[in-house]
Amino acid sequence: MESSHWERLEQLFHQLSELPPEQWRAKLEELAPGDSKLHAEVLSLLGGAGDTASFLDKPAATLFSGPDAPSPEEEWKGQRVGAYRIDGLISSGGMGSVFLASRDDDAYQQQVAIKIVRAEWSGEGLLDRFLTERQTLAGLDHPNIAKLLDGGATEDGRPYLVMEYVDGVPLDQYCREHQLSWRQAVALFRKICQAVAHAHRNLVVHRDLKPQNILVNTKGEPKLLDFGISKVLDPDLGGAGATLSPLRLLTPEYASPEQVRGQLVTTASDVYSIGVVCFEALAGDRPYQMQTRVQHEIERALDSAKVAPPSSLRADIPRDLDAILLKCLRPEPEARYAGMAELDEDLRCLERGLPVAARQGNFAYLTARYLRRYRALVAGIAAILIAITLGVTSTLNQARIAAERGRTAQRVSQFLVRLFHNADPWEQGGEDVPVRRILDLGVEEIMLTLQDEPAERSVLLRTLGEVYLNLGDENQAMALLGEAEKLLSEGRRPDPELLGDTLHHLGVAMRKIGDLTGASDVQRRALATRRDAFGEESKEAASSWNTLGLVYHLNGEFEMAEEHYNRALELRRKLLLPSHHDIATTLSNLASLALAREDTEEALQLFRDALSIQEQRGSDHPDLATAHNNLGKGLQAAEEYSAAFAELSIALEMRLELLGEDHPHVAGSLSNLGSVEYDRGNYPAAEAAFARALTVVQRRLPNDHPLVETILYNLDAARNPPKEDDQG
Repeated sequence: MESSHWERLEQLFHQLSELPPEQWRAKLEELAPGDSKLHAEVLSLLGGAGDTASFLDKPAATLFSGPDAPSPEEEWKGQRVGAYRIDGLISSGGMGSVFLASRDDDAYQQQVAIKIVRAEWSGEGLLDRFLTERQTLAGLDHPNIAKLLDGGATEDGRPYLVMEYVDGVPLDQYCREHQLSWRQAVALFRKICQAVAHAHRNLVVHRDLKPQNILVNTKGEPKLLDFGISKVLDPDLGGAGATLSPLRLLTPEYASPEQVRGQLVTTASDVYSIGVVCFEALAGDRPYQMQTRVQHEIERALDSAKVAPPSSLRADIPRDLDAILLKCLRPEPEARYAGMAELDEDLRCLERGLPVAARQGNFAYLTARYLRRYRALVAGIAAILIAITLGVTSTLNQARIAAERGRTAQRVSQFLVRLFHNADPWEQGGEDVPVRRILDLGVEEIMLTLQDEPAERSVLLRTLGEVYLNLGDENQAMALLGEAEKLLSEGRRPDPELLGDTLHHLGVAMRKIGDLTGASDVQRRALATRRDAFGEESKEAASSWNTLGLVYHLNGEFEMAEEHYNRALELRRKLLLPSHHDIATTLSNLASLALAREDTEEALQLFRDALSIQEQRGSDHPDLATAHNNLGKGLQAAEEYSAAFAELSIALEMRLELLGEDHPHVAGSLSNLGSVEYDRGNYPAAEAAFARALTVVQRRLPNDHPLVETILYNLDAARNPPKEDDQG
């Protein structure tokens, strides 16, 4: 199409866009009398101008060929195109239509989407653009990009594409209908970024990324559609030297400022559009609104737009995600991410709790992010300080306290300084120092420097043992707690509080590795020690009653378990406030016991009571995640699978946030989700969840660990589900 024709077409388009539709035809006849072909082109473009669709994905403009022209569906339904027969219209726009079609040559059954250009578009410019789409898509092969299956020309010479049919909804609609958490939405965004990055590596810029071009299918997988107006950087396809037409085919609400101005379009333009798309999907609204379709007014609106962070519209969005999206929306291309790979990497860091590049990280930010990521270690260090204050004082007899206090405090201070030194990523030459490495160095420090000081050594070993236990490393926890117990028991006057606490955690570690006999013996010692030290009616004794009850429970001794649970609950309700989390813990244990006895109604009530108490602690404690997890298991037993899946998903999201990907509790949540999917017959989803859980536990636990064995068994069951005739 000649440049002069484009200029005339654009001029008429803008003149008529300010008028109501009923005046378009009369005004066209006034401005361009007798030119029916030009009229048709302008009316077609005007028909799609009021929405945010691209030229192939919205209802047809019936103005295009006059009132008597057949609709695209009337024209094509039942017709054969290549090896396919058209079943009906999916969508239509100014340049062409998209149809649902089926394979019609008896080779195999397949549903596809076929794009066919309108006959009226005879100008070579837009036809070339459509043919470019065919060549572009042929070079792309990514699971999140709709595949090109075939292509050709109809009998009357109109080019067509045969595409993978995507049964899905636009990204923003999917996020809204499924009420995705920000973390779930980010997981979707990352797949989209990776798909666009694949296109960029193949020298293709999409240039029209928007929710309607990103569908999410029934399996929750995003699919990118419509590379029809993409700018192809390959010189063989028009390449970098190609210029935009004066009438730019774009969607102003999602287009980058350089696109609107007709400037050079690069991969940074797609980064901008993705920023708008993700902003809208998360916050429920776009970062700014377009009130006009006139180009100079659009440019002015972009120049003056003030973008507030998405958290101003949705309170749970973290500041790091605000920073990432606002970086995408910088008006200067060079100020955005250099490409989709960099954006995806920042989103990955966000998921893992690492510092993101979008935040210009000063020391305070990096320190806060580090402490958030390693909260278990920080909690352990805080516990060390508390233990030193309480434990050392009670361990040393009164005659030695004054003389020993200064020396002990100095030793502990030196240890903590070295522990923080080990945790410093700058000192270790990297940005991500593993928690295990930091703790291991701390243990080495204790063994080397406190050999002749059993009191301080036992306190630190006990505390680090608890930290390892909280991180899911039961074997190392047992080694440290066992050494601490030995030091305490060999002492002339062992501190009963410290000894009881050490025995308690040692018993928990034994239980978690499946040594129920050893756990029972150690927990009985802990109970006896605590009763002697603090009395029968004490919080410490209640803790041991509860924990010993859990050992009986797991061993199938339900009556003994119930007796111990009820004793713990009696003491806790007598000694604690009704909202105390320890009461919730015992209620959950009683609920699990009711579930084992198939009293589902009683179990669900107790689980809900426990959850109600844990919710009062706030949203940042692992015990709240456990409460959601337990309720989910109860709902699964009641065959309320949708509600169970929702509760277990909440638990998984919280555990990922609080504990990190590698924690056994995360594996437990994944396994539980897989179990629900299995129960409702969704075996592929169950297999995926079990496989992910197995990856987590095998990094941390031996193959003979009960949790590993359970997940392996479940994974095999999901891979070999019962046949229909076996399900009777």
